[in-house]
Amino acid sequence: MTSGAARAHDSFNNRFWFADGGYLYDVVDCNGEKGTQDVSCRPNQIFAIFASITQFSIRSGGLPVIDLVQSKLLTPVGLRSLSPDDPEYKPIYSGDLRSRDGAYHQGTIWAWLIGPFIDAWSKVHPGDKAGARKLSRTLSGAHERTTGWNNQRSV
Repeated sequence: MTSGAARAHDSFNNRFWFADGGYLYDVVDCNGEKGTQDVSCRPNQIFAIFASITQFSIRSGGLPVIDLVQSKLLTPVGLRSLSPDDPEYKPIYSGDLRSRDGAYHQGTIWAWLIGPFIDAWSKVHPGDKAGARKLSRTLSGAHERTTGWNNQRSV
């Protein structure tokens, strides 16, 4: 790694790595306040892996991030927009406009995030065919295993 790449790696990890949670902060310098972080566990962090030139841009090659996203955010039909462990988590996207707006980024499942998640997962697990088959089984036929879309709301 060149000295510039090493500096970028260290800077990114020092700024975004949430050591206590084992994942990346959702936002740093919240509302322009230097030194503040949003510790919400959200799917945005997969883009740091998905879009990185090298998997080594993130501590431990991104494995802790992918494992955490897979265990807390992945559903058979998409990724939750917020971890169910978060006190702000809203498991249901329904009701009037105000209710829906309040849940929109607080747990609603986003189907379009499956593609970037699979790309990031593949980057962290290159050549893991058994793991890829297991992930594929988790995602395939989801509509047949659920009792209807009310079971897992997706936008």
